[in-house]
Amino acid sequence: MDRKTVIWGIFACLVLAGCNDQKVIEDLAIISMMSFDQTDDPIGDLKVTASFPNLTSETSNEEQIIETIANSKKEAEDLLSSKTKQQVVNGQIHSIILGERFARNGVNSVISSMERDQEIGSQVKVVVADQEGTEIIRTEVVPDIGSYIDKMLKTESDKFTIPETDIYHFSRDYYDDGIDPIAPLFSKQDGRIVLVGTALFRNDRYVDHLDLIQSKILMLLLKKVERSELTIKMAQEEEIRNVHFDYVTSNRKINVYKKGREVDYIKIIVKMRGSVLEDTGEESISSTKEIHQLEQLVARHIEHKAEDIIEILKENQTDSLGLGQYIRQSLSYEEWRTLDKERLIETTPVSVEVDVTIKDTGMSQ
Repeated sequence: MDRKTVIWGIFACLVLAGCNDQKVIEDLAIISMMSFDQTDDPIGDLKVTASFPNLTSETSNEEQIIETIANSKKEAEDLLSSKTKQQVVNGQIHSIILGERFARNGVNSVISSMERDQEIGSQVKVVVADQEGTEIIRTEVVPDIGSYIDKMLKTESDKFTIPETDIYHFSRDYYDDGIDPIAPLFSKQDGRIVLVGTALFRNDRYVDHLDLIQSKILMLLLKKVERSELTIKMAQEEEIRNVHFDYVTSNRKINVYKKGREVDYIKIIVKMRGSVLEDTGEESISSTKEIHQLEQLVARHIEHKAEDIIEILKENQTDSLGLGQYIRQSLSYEEWRTLDKERLIETTPVSVEVDVTIKDTGMSQ
């Protein structure tokens, strides 16, 4: 047999193998997104909705949605399989949506099941809905809701607007007794998917949320921010002054101050550096003195917003900032073990100091 014949034989095998793979793929229901909702149905605790592309359809973007009632995630997967002629697989899930009522009752049963599932990657995103999660999946405005939300999460987390929380980080923060989990919060408004802020958890229960502006401030208090922007609205006499601050870097430091063997208070120090791109105030900003005054105004405004956020955390007894981790590092094991961790954030004084440097004022008035 000559060389040309061998090559053509190998090519034919590859083509046939490719055709066979295509048939196998068409027999699969490859789930891209799942939602979990609380139900009063007596036969189960969970309403589970799954979305997957219809690979047999001529319309490549067409999605199929199936729903079931079950007592657990694994049982739900078995029941979902019985509702389609295709084999249900979950190895390509982009994100899971936790409905509000389910999230308020505790989500660890689903999160831990997801984490143990070898078919599901730990980077699957965790999202909370301010309504039933199935309402988000059933949005008809976009054909591939899984990819749509995934791209939205990527865009907004790159701008440090919201946390991009996956199963691994959610589970890690849940089991760590020095921090509580957070997750992006979505809503369905006028038939469209809208990002509304950050969901705050106490242990594994959703307790409150922050809006988008508060979420940006939360990111400043939580970690180093490499590049973002903030529109600051300040009341001045009878008008509202808008200052658009584009910061190229923001660093956060947390200091724990002790009195004897006990924690006295915590100070969060945020240093920001950036440019003012727009200012609707009547004052001209040109001299060093005027720039410094604007720096002080911006810093005080952010401090007040940060203090409001800390008050929300205290009211809900949730440590979304991980302050408990810093307290733990400042104490001995015995000192940490004897603390009332459930009320730690509620009872520990926390102050915020913001230092703003404006490097230029390329703004329009």
